[in-house]
Amino acid sequence: MNISNLFNFQTTNQRANPFAAQTAKQPVTDVSPLALAVQRADQRIQTEVQDNTAQLSSFGQLKSAVSDLQMAAQSLDTLASADTPVSAEELKDALSRLVSTFNAATATVRTAAALPGDMAASQSAKRIGKALMGAVAGDDAVASTLAALGVTVQAGAMTFNPGRIDAASEASLAQAQTALGDWGQRLDQAATQELDTHGDISDAFAKLMHHAKTLGAQQAALQSAAQATAAYPAGSPQRQAGLAAYRANAQQPTSIA
Repeated sequence: MNISNLFNFQTTNQRANPFAAQTAKQPVTDVSPLALAVQRADQRIQTEVQDNTAQLSSFGQLKSAVSDLQMAAQSLDTLASADTPVSAEELKDALSRLVSTFNAATATVRTAAALPGDMAASQSAKRIGKALMGAVAGDDAVASTLAALGVTVQAGAMTFNPGRIDAASEASLAQAQTALGDWGQRLDQAATQELDTHGDISDAFAKLMHHAKTLGAQQAALQSAAQATAAYPAGSPQRQAGLAAYRANAQQPTSIA
């Protein structure tokens, strides 16, 4: 329903003759200030609702991506802790999965950070990205070992050349097994922290949900005000009462910061 249509009943001809019937060909030429205010409020809230919905969806996807990364990191740690030496194929499978899930997570982070809407949510996404990058780029020795196996981290993404593993010696694979265990543990810890109930993902999602409820209440108040005042002339006490009721509700805080 277009709320502003409720107020579009005043025309120049009607002001001249308030008893004249409006024909289908009579355009609305004099929209009341209240109608314009309601229309602007409706458009603003609709934009906020769309932005909030997109951010909620993005953080839902981010939670899923970081959860996948966490499982890949745990698998890597388990593989590295095995009593028997890992094979080249096992390493390739584990690293391929890790690279895929890491890139999916960081790509989702960038999407969430770039969306319009609440800046606090955007900042949360950026912090998540820094935490994940810090987990894979915080140890030069591990980075050097992984580079020898074909894994590099650059510009927020990983690349993997499995051919480097095929050419690695057994000694190099054994060294990589230990390094991968350390790497998996750091990634697991970073993902766990972000997925925790007090982490950035859960915190931002909860605040966005609260913001969605606030916007829903404002929409309902605007709808009620429009319906309650549409039948009364501009400037009448009834109209002013309806508008005051909406303004009182609209003054509720809408920021999730």
